[in-house]
Amino acid sequence: MNALNKIAELLETVDRHMAETGFETCLTVTTDNFTINRKEVIIKMPFVLKISIPRTDLEGNDADVSRAISQAISQAISRNK
Repeated sequence: MNALNKIAELLETVDRHMAETGFETCLTVTTDNFTINRKEVIIKMPFVLKISIPRTDLEGNDADVSRAISQAISQAISRNK
């Protein structure tokens, strides 16, 4: 088990114990560049990335929109390496 999984497991255990005693909370570990909670790791990237998505790609269902955004980000990152 890697360190991030251990932290997430610890947060989940503490949240569960706190919920048993009446607290409604979701603990997180946060620094300037990332946040870890029991479900995800959020990394704040230290750069600005401009992406361009054709409007027609944003008119489908949620899965189509998500795919279009993901593809645009991947292409922008590839161009800026």
